[in-house]
Amino acid sequence: MKYIYYSVAFIVIGVIISVSVWYATRPVPMTLQGEFHSKQVQVAAKVPGNVETLPIIEGQKVKKGEVLATIDSPTLKAKEAQALAAVKAAEAQQKKVDDGARQEEITALYNVYQKAVAAEQYAFKTYSRVKSLHDDGVVTTQSLDEALTQWKVLQNDVRAAKANYEMAKVGARPEDKTAAEALKEQAQGALQEVMVLLEDTILHSPIDGEVSTVVVEQGELVTPGFPVITLVDLDDTWVTFYLREDLLKNIRIGTVINVEIPALSDTEVFPVEVRYIAPAGSYAVWSATKTSADFDLKTFEVKAYPKQKIPGLRAGMTAVFYSDIKHK
Repeated sequence: MKYIYYSVAFIVIGVIISVSVWYATRPVPMTLQGEFHSKQVQVAAKVPGNVETLPIIEGQKVKKGEVLATIDSPTLKAKEAQALAAVKAAEAQQKKVDDGARQEEITALYNVYQKAVAAEQYAFKTYSRVKSLHDDGVVTTQSLDEALTQWKVLQNDVRAAKANYEMAKVGARPEDKTAAEALKEQAQGALQEVMVLLEDTILHSPIDGEVSTVVVEQGELVTPGFPVITLVDLDDTWVTFYLREDLLKNIRIGTVINVEIPALSDTEVFPVEVRYIAPAGSYAVWSATKTSADFDLKTFEVKAYPKQKIPGLRAGMTAVFYSDIKHK
């Protein structure tokens, strides 16, 4: 009887040992872990100045076009005043050129012209009398030359006065009008440039998203290109895994993987689609250490995107899936 009991005991112990050894050495699926990321958009200042208003806080939902911050820029305000003054001056100059001389100025130039004509006629009569006297031998040749010279000088005065009068009547030359128009357009362009920069003092949200980081406080100085706010687009989220290349046998672009997200559920799985596979770089090489027959394996970066929107999903959450590759 004791023999039977011992036999049964040995059998049971043997079974327990066998099961334990099998359980300890059985191949099991490899657990692979990744992390979710969301698209980030940095909103930077385009103009120098101080943060005037900051109506948002971290974690706040924002819509595309919503005001995130405003910047006070005294330098731009001064440039705006200068540009406005330049436009007014250019417009006044163009009006002056287009309108031409005033009627009072034309009348004054006409009077100068008539005065020159009268003086020239008087000089001609004087020259004629002196010439007659010279022909009679009464006056010297020098007196005749002086009278002739005076008459010619006044002839030139008549031509100059007439030219000024005619020019005033006709108005500015086409070249002068073109130059005045170009100066006005140049001034308006400079003003438009300043107005565009002034619009950049208001920072708008480029996307629908959530405020992730606010790196400035109200009143702080910012410079062009300085990141002020970081937004995240929770609708553009993916999970990133870093896998050895021997784990990629069944993973291709378009492969759908069911992942667990511990932060959202203990039982539910979520399908994600692989859309990106690329080497992670030489720094991420897995080196063989067991035997000389092993070889180094590269690590690949794999990005997978949710097949549908996952409520409550946020960047930084962990994703887990089990590879078909077994390990011992």
